[in-house]
Amino acid sequence: MSGPDGVAWYLRVERADRAGVPLFQLSGRLGCSSAEALTQALSGAVDAAGHSGVVVDLAAVDYLSSAGLHALESFAARLASQGRELILCGALDSVKLALILSGRRPNIAIEPSAELAMTRAASRS
Repeated sequence: MSGPDGVAWYLRVERADRAGVPLFQLSGRLGCSSAEALTQALSGAVDAAGHSGVVVDLAAVDYLSSAGLHALESFAARLASQGRELILCGALDSVKLALILSGRRPNIAIEPSAELAMTRAASRS
């Protein structure tokens, strides 16, 4: 997916809080060139109070590299140190495969849909 500037590895991050739970909707490719943008976008949710879970919707992400996975893991570790949880949801088959092949991630929960992820995050509050 190309962005408006022609960059082939474009990632768009949109934040929409629902009932006090941060929901980040990603679209594009989460690779080496976009991992830092994701880290910056998520950083504000670490410092925000009032919720115990953060949801990242991957339904429109068609690629996840080790650099993208590392960005998610680092964010999850920061949340876990505060007793909070990162919940991924909506992953396409290619992204699910990358998550499975990379092994178990103790600080990352995975739900099939945004609705289930939001319910899980809200129930932890």
